Amino acid sequence: MKLSDEFQEKLDCDFCEEEYKIEQNCIQFIIPKTNLLLELNEKHLKKLANNRLITNIRDLKFHRHYGFSYKSYGEYFIGADDVYLYNMYGDATEIDLKFRIGEAYIEFNPISSICNLLMNPYYTNKAYYLERGLSEYFYTLKIHNLPSAEHKNLIIKALYYLNTHYLKKINSTLTIFHLIPEDFDTIEENDVADINDEVEKKYLRKRTLVRKDFINIEPIILFLNASTLPDENAFLGYYRVIEFFFNRALEKELEQLRHNDEIPVKDIIKKIQNKDEKSLLTNLLNKVLTKYDKKRIIDYLQHKKIITSDKFSKFSNTLYEYRNSLVHSKETQIDKVDLPDLFQDKLYYIYWNYTIKYIAEACIKRLNTKK
Repeated sequence: MKLSDEFQEKLDCDFCEEEYKIEQNCIQFIIPKTNLLLELNEKHLKKLANNRLITNIRDLKFHRHYGFSYKSYGEYFIGADDVYLYNMYGDATEIDLKFRIGEAYIEFNPISSICNLLMNPYYTNKAYYLERGLSEYFYTLKIHNLPSAEHKNLIIKALYYLNTHYLKKINSTLTIFHLIPEDFDTIEENDVADINDEVEKKYLRKRTLVRKDFINIEPIILFLNASTLPDENAFLGYYRVIEFFFNRALEKELEQLRHNDEIPVKDIIKKIQNKDEKSLLTNLLNKVLTKYDKKRIIDYLQHKKIITSDKFSKFSNTLYEYRNSLVHSKETQIDKVDLPDLFQDKLYYIYWNYTIKYIAEACIKRLNTKK
C-alpha cells in the first residue's frame, strides 16, 4: 500500500516501528498491550484526511463524544469540566497510573497514538478550542481485556479509585470528558452512530495494584456525582451514598446478633424493629467506622470548632441534625434550618463535606467491595 509523504511522516513521528505494519492493501495497527489488529485501508485513510470518523469497521465504535472502543480495548477521555483545558488535571504535570479491577487492566496516561490518529482530525476540525491537538491537553483512561459492553461500569469504578486514591490531591474531580458538548453549535446530527518532583512521582506508579471490585455500581455513581456538586449540595450527595447502605448495615447487625446465643430472639427483634432514620444512621456509623476513624472525625471537627463534645454518640446526632437543616424548611422548625447568608460565605460546610465524604468512602470500602 502506497502512502502519501505526509501520512508516512505522521506514522514515523507518532508510532514506533512495532506498532504498525504496511501490507499490500492496508496498514495494520497493533493496539497497545493487546494482540488486537486494526486494519485501515485506503478509503479509511481518505476519511481521516477529510477530518471524518471511520464508521464502517466492525467492532470499532466511537462514543459521542468521549472516546472509542475496539473489541476488548477502549480509550476514554477523562477530565474536569469546570476548568480550562490546560488546568484540567490540577498541579499534576505528568500522570502514568496502572491498576487492575478483576481481569481488566487499566491505564490512565497520555493519549495513545492510535486514539490520536482516529479521533484528532475530526475533533480538532470541529472545535476551535482543540486546535492544538488532543495530545496537547488530555490523558485518557485505557481499558484492556474486557468486552466493550462492560466498559461503562468499569469506567465508573476506575473513576472512583482515581478520585479517591491516586489523584485525590489535584483539587479537581475527574469524570468523563466530552470533547464537544451536546449543545455545541457545530455538531451535526448524523455524526457518529507548579508541582515539585517528590509529589509528581505519586502520579507515576510503576506497580500495578489490583483494586477490589464492587458489589453494587449505584453507590459509586452517587459518589462520583456528589464529587462534582457545589457547597451544601455535595453534602447531600454524599449523604445519599450513606443512605444506600442503611439496610446493609442493619443486615450486618442482625447477622452478628443471630450468632450470639446469649441474646434472646425477642431482643433481636426489638433491636431491628421500627428503626427510624436517626437510629439507622447511628447503626451504620458504628458498623463502618473504626475507632481510629471515629477519633479522627471527632478531633477534626473539634479543631474546626464544629462540635464541642468528644462523644461519638453526640456526633451522630449532630450529623443528623445538620442534614435536616439542609433538607427541611418548615416554619415550625425554621430556627433549626441552615439559611443561606447572602452577605457572608459560610465555610463550615467545607468541614461537613470533608466528614461526610470520609464516611461515604468508609461505607463503600467496608460494605460494597468484593472479597
